[in-house]
Amino acid sequence: MKKIDFKRLSPQQKLIAFCILSAVTGILVLIPLFYQVNSALTPVEKPIYPTNQKPTTSSQQTKETETSTGKTKPGTSKEVIPEQSGELEPINVILSAQEDKSEENNGESIKTYIIDKPIEKEGLVTTITSAAVAKLTKESMTAIGQKGEGLIDISFDLVNNTSEDIKIHPEDIMFRIDQKDYPLADTSDLKNTTLKKGEKLSGTLVTVLPTLKNSEAVKEISFTWKTTIKKVVQIYDVLIVLR
Repeated sequence: MKKIDFKRLSPQQKLIAFCILSAVTGILVLIPLFYQVNSALTPVEKPIYPTNQKPTTSSQQTKETETSTGKTKPGTSKEVIPEQSGELEPINVILSAQEDKSEENNGESIKTYIIDKPIEKEGLVTTITSAAVAKLTKESMTAIGQKGEGLIDISFDLVNNTSEDIKIHPEDIMFRIDQKDYPLADTSDLKNTTLKKGEKLSGTLVTVLPTLKNSEAVKEISFTWKTTIKKVVQIYDVLIVLR
């Protein structure tokens, strides 16, 4: 590119050249001023910070991961299954009793029946071994401290094969005979008690009949038998059919 020799230019050409140079110089001066003004007018965006600006540690991340995956948080206890309690559905038990012997003497008659069938529930074995129906005289009833015309005697054998103590409630029994209810007599030797694990127990339940025609008049005997293991109550609706 050739250099311009301003000495050889005419006055008019010198004027034009001066104007061009002045314009270029002015533009070069205005450019940085424009950028400065534009920067000053443009708002500076503030950085957005999270609400909790504390750094998350690796242990906290592990806890959050365990929580999201269903694991128990450190320091918290595991879920405790409440102990079962209450009363279970009654179990119906029908026992057939076969006549073993019959006796009659001086206006009294006694029939004895053999049952000997165990009722087993979760390790508790309850065996009703026999049942007896007795028509007695007033003198015989008075001799045993009772008033009435007869009585029913039922013999039990109990074995606790469980690992827990079991409560039995024979004193709560109500006998039902011919659509009538009869309470347990105080001459019964089987009482409310706790049967220890591995323990065996035998006893009788007796109920007094205010009226009884003869020992053959009773055909069925029903009652409820109740046991308790821990806090769970089990009731047996027992029906003994005399044959």
